[in-house]
Amino acid sequence: MLKRPRCLSDSERTKPKRGTDYPGRGKWHTGSIKEILKNPVYEGSRLQQRTYTETQFPYARKKNTGQRNQYLIEDAHIPIITHEEAEAVRGILEYRNRPLRIGGEKYKNRYVFSGRIICGGCGSSFRRQKIYIGQPYEKIIWTCHKHVEDKNACPVKAVREDMLQQAFTTMWNKLYTNRGSVLEPLLKELTAFSAGMSDTEEIGQLDNEIQNLSEQSRILNQVMKKGYVDSALFMESNSQLVQRLTECRRKRALLARKQKRTKEIVRTQQLTALLAEQKKPLTEYDENLFDLTVKEIRISEKHDITFCLHNGLKLTEKEGGDRDAVAYADRIYSRKRQDNRI
Repeated sequence: MLKRPRCLSDSERTKPKRGTDYPGRGKWHTGSIKEILKNPVYEGSRLQQRTYTETQFPYARKKNTGQRNQYLIEDAHIPIITHEEAEAVRGILEYRNRPLRIGGEKYKNRYVFSGRIICGGCGSSFRRQKIYIGQPYEKIIWTCHKHVEDKNACPVKAVREDMLQQAFTTMWNKLYTNRGSVLEPLLKELTAFSAGMSDTEEIGQLDNEIQNLSEQSRILNQVMKKGYVDSALFMESNSQLVQRLTECRRKRALLARKQKRTKEIVRTQQLTALLAEQKKPLTEYDENLFDLTVKEIRISEKHDITFCLHNGLKLTEKEGGDRDAVAYADRIYSRKRQDNRI
């Protein structure tokens, strides 16, 4: 005998499924919560042009981060919270995002490796962990954020902090002893293609021209859609605009690369001066030198440790490649002293 299906009550229909934080969705993400807290719609206001459509094909919809003017219409609808409550929330967010100041300097991260170790497998950042806590062999490791949440999502395993320190010490000593053959040719190459003040001014002029040409193209497309211009004339005018836009963007990209080279020149000169200040190779890890030299570290699946320096140079070391960094430095220093005597 067939049973009549039972009707669900309102509470049963709205009850969240097991394993979710709220009905029909997964867990809450920090970015989503921040967007909600900063959205003026809940205090009765409406911010227009939060997004915009590009004027060129494929006419993608993008978030407006300053490319277009925005307009705030206050008291546009019935609010959920008061303006005072919304202002209090913004004040809390601003306070929490404000960097601490210790000794007159900005203190952004508690540890020098924080935010600098990037997973070569998935692109996530590494987080600091302790293992064997309270034991004589307690260690500090850095693990891929995604690997911690799901080992199947990222295969890159944890790396020990002392191995990172040892790899940096070895890398620094190699750079110290070979700076003449590494940095000097690099500096000559960069200097041959550097940018000046005139290039910076020209980039500004090109930016203005690109903006004007884009606006002309937008207006021309609108006029064409309304049938105010002949198709043959539209195609000719549009072709000229596209050609000029392409040329301006190509020239701007070239000048931007020259500007980047200028920054790399300054960074390379700073690195050369920093190396010159050192009287001998390192015998132990120096956190201050690491902070001044390294922009980020990339860890591959095979645990190759690539140091991306501030001047754009990338140097790779094997994890545990030189077990005794102190002995390695002593060998280099002794060899150099013998060469000087000869």
